[in-house]
Amino acid sequence: AAASASNAAMSAAIAAVEGSRQCTQALSGEKAPGGDAEGEDNNGDSKGGKDKAEDAENAEAKKADDEAEGEAETDEKRRKPSPEEVAANAAKRLVAQRHNNHKVLQRLNAEILGHQKNVREFLQANRQLIPEVSNESKQKVAGLLQAYAKEARTELVGSLQRGSGSRSPAADGTSADGSETVTAKRSGDEVLARLHALPMLVPFLQPQNLAIPVCVKARIVKMAALHDLPFTMKVLDEHIFSVARGALSEGEPEGLSTIVKLQEQIRMELCSNVAEEAAADSMPTAAGNGTKGCPPGAASQGRG
Repeated sequence: AAASASNAAMSAAIAAVEGSRQCTQALSGEKAPGGDAEGEDNNGDSKGGKDKAEDAENAEAKKADDEAEGEAETDEKRRKPSPEEVAANAAKRLVAQRHNNHKVLQRLNAEILGHQKNVREFLQANRQLIPEVSNESKQKVAGLLQAYAKEARTELVGSLQRGSGSRSPAADGTSADGSETVTAKRSGDEVLARLHALPMLVPFLQPQNLAIPVCVKARIVKMAALHDLPFTMKVLDEHIFSVARGALSEGEPEGLSTIVKLQEQIRMELCSNVAEEAAADSMPTAAGNGTKGCPPGAASQGRG
């Protein structure tokens, strides 16, 4: 269609030029021999006819070009996209949708964090409004914390043993309390990677605070820290971080210090977003034999 339009435009241009030449010749042949003034008038008429012919030629060419462009656009619209193009467009829409959803979730998370902070500050300033928490409720939360910590210990031991290439039960040791221990020593980077992968600790090791953790185990950690932060850190140390320290190869002082920093990061996260700042002095020792000093009741948010 585009070629046909181009040929038509060329034919129209040639016809217009030929017509212009014939008009010029006819006008020049009608020139009267008896006067200069009449000759000048004829020359003016000849120029005017030439201009009109050129205008007509340009108009025909422009019209032909417009028709060719319109037909090309119509053909492009009528052409069906290929399966690859359809898949690429669908992928682009999916990426854009996920990007928008991520932005919305970030905004909602920031709003919830701000609301939680306001409520926490309000309750700290008005302690009489803090609801009472019975000893039975505290014991239930503590029991759940210990049970989930044991599960996390089993997950950590299993991942470390699989990483060492040992899958037989005989390769696992047993601690004094009957819990599994890791006999194959690992590097500091490997142990830290396994710790970061535990669902129970993932929400506390992210660069951005998470208002509502997805993992139920992490929620129980928050609840237990709200009741008693020193006890919570002691349970985590005995069931999780002690295994990580025991799995380190000899001569790994950097790995040991990194694990201690990891504990400190979790404690600071719980102090800043769950428990009171006064509980910041409670920190399990590296050997896991107890906790540092903490003001009585500083980490307990509930009354009762």
